[in-house]
Formats: sequence, C-alpha cells, structure tokens
Amino acid sequence: MGKKKFFTQIDHLTYDDGENLVITLGDCTCKDSVDSEQIISYPDAGQETVRHIVQLDLARMTQGIALVVSSAVVRDQFEQVLLIQKYLVFCYVKYVWFPQQDTSMPDPLGLGGDKGPLADILYQSNKLENIPNLLNRPRARVLEDITQSLPVLLLAPGPSLNSLIPHTKALNERFVSLCLSRTLRFCQEQGVVPDIVVQLDTHGEQQNYYPEDMDFSKSWLFALSCAPVKKYINRFAGVFWIDTFEPEAFREGYEIRNSWLSSLIPMLGVAELFHPSKLLLAGSDLAYSDNNTGYFNGGETGAEQEGKLTDQEALAAVDCQHFPVRLANGGIGKTNLQLFATAYEAETIIAELTLNMKTACYNITPGGLLNPDVLAPAAPVDFMQESILNRVAFQQAMGEALKADDLPDARVVKRALPKLLQQAEFMLRQADALNASGDPKALVNNPVLSAGKLISHLHPVANDQVRLHLSRKILEKQKELLQKSMTLFRLNDWSLRGKPIPVLCFPDEKQDFTTSLEARFPQGKWEFRHTWSKDTKAIENKLPTYEIPKFLHGNPVTLISKQYGEAADYLLPLLPSDKTLVLEEVLKQPWPGVPSK
Repeated sequence: MGKKKFFTQIDHLTYDDGENLVITLGDCTCKDSVDSEQIISYPDAGQETVRHIVQLDLARMTQGIALVVSSAVVRDQFEQVLLIQKYLVFCYVKYVWFPQQDTSMPDPLGLGGDKGPLADILYQSNKLENIPNLLNRPRARVLEDITQSLPVLLLAPGPSLNSLIPHTKALNERFVSLCLSRTLRFCQEQGVVPDIVVQLDTHGEQQNYYPEDMDFSKSWLFALSCAPVKKYINRFAGVFWIDTFEPEAFREGYEIRNSWLSSLIPMLGVAELFHPSKLLLAGSDLAYSDNNTGYFNGGETGAEQEGKLTDQEALAAVDCQHFPVRLANGGIGKTNLQLFATAYEAETIIAELTLNMKTACYNITPGGLLNPDVLAPAAPVDFMQESILNRVAFQQAMGEALKADDLPDARVVKRALPKLLQQAEFMLRQADALNASGDPKALVNNPVLSAGKLISHLHPVANDQVRLHLSRKILEKQKELLQKSMTLFRLNDWSLRGKPIPVLCFPDEKQDFTTSLEARFPQGKWEFRHTWSKDTKAIENKLPTYEIPKFLHGNPVTLISKQYGEAADYLLPLLPSDKTLVLEEVLKQPWPGVPSK
C-alpha cells in the first residue's frame, strides 16, 4: 500500500506509515507501532476540541494526517466531527499538498522543494506583458467605496449549472452576473452577457475560453496581475486588478479574498466588493458523478448519483483519491481533497458575509457539497419577483471607479526592469554553458531547470536535455518581454521631453499615424522615414535599405508600422529588437502616454 497522506478511520487506526500526525476523537485505539508522540487525543468533538485543533501548528501536519473517530462520537457529534475533518483537509491540502505539487505555488511552510529562479517565470512573463495595463488600471479595492448594495448571481462551472437554463435570462435581468472563463460558453448559449468575468488561472490556455464572437463591451474583467489576458483584455469595458503586482510601487499590498485552491474563492471575493444584499450561487457543486468531470459540460445537470451514505461511511470515505461524499440534498456524489478543502474555505467566507454584511446567501442549483446550514437551498423561481437591475447606473458606477487614482509609481516599476534583465541574461549564459558541457550530471536538479510544473505541463515526458531546451526558450521570451517593457518606458520618457522619435512606415500611412500619435502623446515629436513607396514617385525622407541597421542602432527607440515590418521581414528579424516597437500595438495600449508620478 502506498503512503496515504490524509485518511479517516473509525474506532481503530489500522494503517500507519510511521509519519502521519494522528488525531483521535473519543475512545479510539491505535496499532502498537504508532509512536505516542505522533498522537494527539481529544475526548470528543466539542467546542474546546475544535478551539484546540485550529490552534495546532501547521508544521505538525506536513507528513500527513490520520483522523480516528470513535463510533460514539460519530453518533453524537457528527456535524462537529465533519467540521473538524473539513478543517484538517483544508490545512493539509492548502499548506502542504498543493505547494509540493508546483514550485510556483504560495508556500508558507517552505515545503515545495526547489524555489529556483524559474519557479514562477510564467507569472513574471505574464506580468511583463500586462505592464501597460497594470500602470493604468486600478485595483479592485476602489470598488469598496461604492456604497450601493447590489444583488449578485455567481455562475460557477459545476455540472449542476445546466439546471439553471430555464431561468438564466430572468435572473440575469435582476442580478449582477459574475462568472469565470469556464462559464462563458454557458452564458453565450443562454443569450446573456455576464457583467463580470473573474480570471484567476495563469496558464495561457485560458485565452481559448473567451469566445471570439462574444461581445464584452459592457462586461468588466477582474484579473490577477499575472493572468494571461493580452488577447482579450481590450474587448472589455474595463479591467480591475484583484491583487498588487508591485507592492513597492504602491507602498502597500492589496488582494481580494483569494486562494490557490479554487477560483470559487476569488469569485466570492469579487462578489463581496458589491456589499451584496443577496448572493445566489449556481454551479458551485464541488462534486461530480461518474458521468461528468466536475465541470459544466452541456450534458449533466448535477453531481448526484444513486445511493446513501451512513455517517460513519461518509467520514471514513475521505481519502487522498476520489471518494464518495454526502451532498447537501442527502444524495451521493464524488469529490476529491481539493474540492473538499475548497468547501471548507467557501463556507467560512459565506458565513462571514452573512454575519458581517447581512448578505442572504443561497444555493440555487441542486445538491453540491456546500453545507445547507451555511448556504441555504433555494429555487431560481423564488427570485423572480426581485426588482430589475438598473444596469445603466451600474455601468456608470463601474466607469467612475475605473478612473480612480489607485495607480502605481511607474518609476519604481521602471527601476526594477534592468536587474530582472540582468538576471535573465545570466541564466541564459548558464543554460548555454550547461548545453556546451555535454555533462548529463550537470543537469540534475540544476537551478536553470527549476520551471517545475510548467515544463512538465509543456512536455510531460521531457528528459533533462529537453527541459534545458524549454528553459532556454522560456528565458528568451522573458528577456524579450523585459526589453520591450524598457523600450516602452523609453518611448514614454522621450515623448514627454519632446525629443524627436523616428517612425518607419509607408508614405500613405503617415497622415493617419500622425493624428493617432498626437492624440496619444501630445508632447511627442515624430520623424517619419520611408524606404519604399507603393508607386514609383520620389518620396521624401527616404531611408535606404542598407542604412536600416545603423539607423535602428543609433536611435534609443523607433516605431515601425506592421506594413513596413512585413516589407522588411527579410532583415528586421535578424537585428536586435530591444529598441523597436510595433506602432499599431503601441496605439492599442493604454500606456505609455501617461506621465510617471
């Protein structure tokens, strides 16, 4: 039998791997091989026991947890035992198991192994791509000043979401609708446009969840600063960042309720910003059946399957793999430790909203894992008498919040870039040296290969040589993004000083670009140069082809139109790109063009 890092047994501990922390509730026995120092015993599952358990040092749980409960305690105090079990699973999964799976995961206990220079390189690269928007869009905290209480409909991607289909439009008319990228397809199929989309996942594949034919012009994006939003951010009415990407630039940090366990938690955090009078949760199953994977898939209507679980069976089933679980409506579903832990964290937050904001919280899709005593079961038809939401006023309030002066000191961000570039270049030199050495032993656990789960995801069967190749490619991308960010700052600085900035484009593009650049950079001065013309007439300010390399090298920053770049594609890719920017891309971005503080 392999090591079991979390498990529950009734009356007697029959399994132990010699490392687990053992917690007993009631009159229980343990096999003789269990070291007494591993065992913490409590007479029952009462309030004093709960108080003591929540004060346990998390470091004691790092080798796993065995929970042993007497039959008598299960019979008399099932709900309290379940609460304790959920809390222990939450602690183990969030602070022990998850950080060990991914070196980029937050790791308060320092258990995740190698935290080398590439451990969070995906996050770093996404942030670099987001810098123009990070400097010009406020953090979500500005919405805390909106005093109007708004009802919120939270659309999570659980399988029960389908049961909402007959009522989605009517509810959307009455509530601020809040969803994830994974529920956008559901919204589109029901003919509704969500008011808010929360983006927590940082992997690039998320861009594929945003339908190209879906209109987000009246939707608002709430995203982590390291989320990969570049391909769809400009499709939204605006964006609010749900974390602080550079605390030094703000002189303080901010983050909504967040968790690396599940996107459900930041969804609740965003809902909290609106001081909701009512909060309706749909699709928040945190469970699944044999016929679905746990996500909305257009077929299943819930996680429930046939059967019943006794109290003892329900507790003892909680293990490290998929296990049966009792749902809120008494049926049986399946779940895993991550979703089980998420249920505890979500229930805690929902209870706080109910207590602190007097929010009435309801589960409007059937079943699910969330405690019905915390999230009251209700039917969608129960809310059809609610007032129609004044979306005009909502949009106006969001637009005003977007103008809030909650922006970072751009000088701090700018100063950090050269050091990061130096680090990336150093790592690239290390990668080259490793590749040249040809010594396979040098590749074992080398810091250059510390991209961890990212590399495994990109190439699951990668050997060390392939990992080295991927690491180098990732570092090259980061270097390019750093150089681009530094060039953007250079463009901003030069335009503010009124220094001439060269623009390479076709003659017939000049007039439109002049108008656009003057609108974006009122203090900027532009020198248009041309190499080719679409006709045979002589053109002014012609730049001969053979002078292009020297010209680019001699200017701190040069803007190049897409059309010009395509005409010179035989040459430009061969030249250093740390001083050039694509003109059309610059004009799409909200920054530069905003003075540094």
